[in-house]
Amino acid sequence: MTKSITIDLLRHGEVQAKGWSFRGSTDVALSKKGLQQMLQQYAAMPTPFHKVISSPMQRCALFSQNIKQQTPENTLEICDGFKEMNFGDWEGQPLEAIEHDPELQRFWKDPTEVCPPNGEAFDDFQQRVLHTWHDWLEHDAEAEKHYLIVTHGGVIRILLAHFLGMPSPKLWAWDMPYASWSRVSHLKGFPTRVMFINR
Repeated sequence: MTKSITIDLLRHGEVQAKGWSFRGSTDVALSKKGLQQMLQQYAAMPTPFHKVISSPMQRCALFSQNIKQQTPENTLEICDGFKEMNFGDWEGQPLEAIEHDPELQRFWKDPTEVCPPNGEAFDDFQQRVLHTWHDWLEHDAEAEKHYLIVTHGGVIRILLAHFLGMPSPKLWAWDMPYASWSRVSHLKGFPTRVMFINR
């Protein structure tokens, strides 16, 4: 019988930015604290991984390249499909500058109903992430192997909601802290199982 694949999902750490804002397609760097958050979390993981798959954004990729140098047994793949959502004109705006925007209020209630101005429609983002996931499972993932995906909060929410059968408006129902670690297990022919979230 084919054995399952184990996939750890790691969100990037704190970034070099003041205050809260959408930074989906903005290529901000990790702060020193953010790098430490990720290194501490990585130290608790079973290593080496068969492969590390990383978003190309530097807050993910530079950490992934760093651990590749430290652990040559890890194979590294940079994957555009696991980039964060592009929030268009909302990118980099302080929360107080946009919090009263009716479109943003509608977005929080149901992201499928609103496309950020000049940004990426949620449905397109969701389809991109899920297509990347299924394509990777079909063509690259190997049974009995252990993988690490280093990516963003929105990407991880999309994946977990898909595995759990949650409707899109519920994406904000759980917190997704910096450097949070979740794990899933996949056996070909069966639904992906969520082992834990935000450890």
